[in-house]
Parts: sequence; structure tokens; C-alpha cells
Amino acid sequence: MAGYDEEIEAEITPDGEVFLVLMSQIDYAAMSDQELKQYFLAHREDEVAFQAYLERRRQRSSGVIAKVGDPDFDAKIEAAIQQKLQSHQATTERP
Repeated sequence: MAGYDEEIEAEITPDGEVFLVLMSQIDYAAMSDQELKQYFLAHREDEVAFQAYLERRRQRSSGVIAKVGDPDFDAKIEAAIQQKLQSHQATTERP
């Protein structure tokens, strides 16, 4: 998974016992949206991952398309739906 590196670190106790510790370095910015979502769902206790996921969602959110009572409400909603469909089709048609 992109943005996820693991290192193994050895710790030696005063009485000579050796413990191996798995250290994780997580770079949420390097993860794709889908990878970040999958990581967060698998690690729900990771508050930093949750905040990174929410921030991505906030960055992607679009503004208000139309307000109730707008005389062009239906046309604006239909145009926004068409634009979203075209955008989705363009991303799924790439090889």
C-alpha cells in the first residue's frame, strides 16, 4: 500500500532479553483516496487517519449547486448530475 512503511526495531532489556518491535511510518498524503479509506476502515482506532480522511472529504466537497426557491433549481441540479456522470465516465474509460 502506498504511503505505508514498516520497520522492525530490536529492543534489549537490561537482563538481555530481545524484543522485536514493528514500527509503522504512515504517510496518509501518499495514499490514494481509496487506499486511505481502506486503511481507515481497517484501523478505526487511528484518529490521525480519521482526520486525514475527513480533510480529504472536505477538500473534495463541492459548494451549493442551487438553493431552494431558485427558479433554475431543476436545470442546475440536472446540469450538476450530467457533469458528475461525464466526469465519472472519463475516469473509468482510461486504460
